[in-house]
Amino acid sequence: MRIALLALLLVSISNVSLAQQNELFSMSLEQLIHVQVKSTALVEEPLAHTSYSVTPSHRDDWERLGVRNLGELLNRMPSTVANIGRGASRVVAVRGYLDADPSAGIAVRFDGVPINKIREFGGTMALDGFDLNLLQSSELIRGPGSSLHGNAAFHGVLSLETLDPKGSGGHASVAFGSFDYSAAALTGNMSRAGSDLTLGMAYRNIGDVDQAYSYVDNNTGDPGVSARRNARKNSNLLAKYRHTSGAFNWHATIYGQKFDAQELVGAGTSGLGDHGPKDKTDYSDDMQLSKLGAEYAANDNSHVNAMMFYWQYQDRFHIDVTNLASIAQEYVTQREESHRGVQLHHTLDFGENQYLTYGYEYLVSRFEKFTRQERNPGEDWGDAFKLPGPGFERELHSVVVDGRQAVGNKGLLLSYGLRWDHYSDFSDQYTPRFGLSQALSKNQILHLTYGEGFRAPLLYERFRSGPVAANPNLEPERLKSIELKYTLATTTLFHNLTLFYNEWNETIEPYILETPINGAIVQFTNLGRSTAQGAEYQITGRWQSWLVEAAASYVHDKNETSGETYTRFPQWLADFNVGYQISSQWQLNCVNRYMIYENYLTNSGNSVNPDDYFRTDIVMNWANTFNWRLGVAIRNIFNRDNYVQYTDGRPEGLQDESRNVSAQVSYSF
Repeated sequence: MRIALLALLLVSISNVSLAQQNELFSMSLEQLIHVQVKSTALVEEPLAHTSYSVTPSHRDDWERLGVRNLGELLNRMPSTVANIGRGASRVVAVRGYLDADPSAGIAVRFDGVPINKIREFGGTMALDGFDLNLLQSSELIRGPGSSLHGNAAFHGVLSLETLDPKGSGGHASVAFGSFDYSAAALTGNMSRAGSDLTLGMAYRNIGDVDQAYSYVDNNTGDPGVSARRNARKNSNLLAKYRHTSGAFNWHATIYGQKFDAQELVGAGTSGLGDHGPKDKTDYSDDMQLSKLGAEYAANDNSHVNAMMFYWQYQDRFHIDVTNLASIAQEYVTQREESHRGVQLHHTLDFGENQYLTYGYEYLVSRFEKFTRQERNPGEDWGDAFKLPGPGFERELHSVVVDGRQAVGNKGLLLSYGLRWDHYSDFSDQYTPRFGLSQALSKNQILHLTYGEGFRAPLLYERFRSGPVAANPNLEPERLKSIELKYTLATTTLFHNLTLFYNEWNETIEPYILETPINGAIVQFTNLGRSTAQGAEYQITGRWQSWLVEAAASYVHDKNETSGETYTRFPQWLADFNVGYQISSQWQLNCVNRYMIYENYLTNSGNSVNPDDYFRTDIVMNWANTFNWRLGVAIRNIFNRDNYVQYTDGRPEGLQDESRNVSAQVSYSF
């Protein structure tokens, strides 16, 4: 029955009726598949020609899908799950390997700047804080194409691009809705004599989501029910300047972000006990980023790009684990990091989608501050004290080569790349990637790609912190990935079928120590080998007033060392979206996601059969000739009690949002 429903979602594409030509769906299918993507190579390339799996998304897509933040957007992308996490706004998983910690190998790039942290949890901790109103586009790479980006570009890469300073004008928007939701943004562009300036500010607040959860009292063994808010609030500022003079242009970006999350997911149930009614964590983050870049075109075939950047963050994490007898404390930690770097790339364009880019990258990451404040049950807060780690500095020198070359005259293209990373604190890392793309006909291309990636151990995993014992001998995790992709573009449809296989070696995992080490009860180690294999299918169709998009994936991921199957990532996942242009001003979209999970055994040996996840959102958009726009979104319109899977300690999973409504009004001037 479940597989039949999944098939029905895809087959129903062929039953869409035709209507009058629309306006908001004005981009032709040919234009759609030739959208330029930036993250899969060191040069821009058409989506239809790239050898690697990537999903681009733009502001019009976000409006059509009715998403409010990046987490919701990622939950609309193929083979991707982005749950709210413990002390982090999102835990992102791509093609399997869903875990409780958001450090599983997603590299994040912000206007080309690597913004993954070295202390813990990578670049997704404050992901929902990057306000969509100040972003122009996003791209998510899945599979072998990730290796171009080095450390943490493991399972995928999320690339974010801020507003492009172009032309003159402004845009203002306000939004409100359920869960005390409110948002406002004001952006403006000014262009004069070769100079472009963009300024923007944004605010967004999602209040009390009221996520219910169950627990077992550690003292009495009685079941209980509680709720967490999952509240998230952000404020952002952006300033961008670009000046062009002949073959030379330079650009500057300044960005600031404040993010505050209250009552996110807590520790749940583990070998340490049940977090109980206090199964909540709080997280806040302040980030400041500056970037200066330049581009020079010596001629039509030679381009030089240079960039220097600096960014820093300060964050705060709070958790009350007094219910866990092995810890029995409430504590707050504060951390600071700074990162500075330089990148220099030279591209030779040979035409006909052939190029060679080589370059040098330099990055210094410094852990500046780490303090902790504790409170025992019934006592006042103690004084903050320093923890080990501040002063640690990681220096990285990288050489990167990326290119594409025609082989013969039968439509065969070779894509190749190699990245060498020289670290100051562990061994050198080499990450190659190769791809062959064969044009089978004018509308068909077959791609075979291979890539390797790695994730360097985080400071949290290597050095002692509270209950975590040090392990300075940790080595990077490594991933080998291969995929076969077939694309077909007709006058009305674009198909994409991908088969993939990943092999994950030297996996970094925590385990509970049989004998505590100086009071520490958990230690990270390189435990073994895991694999994931599966298939993805995507289809996009545009017929006059109709837009149809669908994606389905099957993933089987397994810990080969223990023999256990990872069951938190949905075995089957499908997205099905239908848009209809009612008139020149009105547009209706129906957005659906369906997930099927495998049965599994809990740590206590109990069998769990997770319910299927099926959610439908309805989005209505209106636009007039006077530059006013209105968008109304009804999420989970059938008000289903959906649950996403998380860890063994949560047999019921995490409850999704109940039915809620939001509306946004915007004006362009």
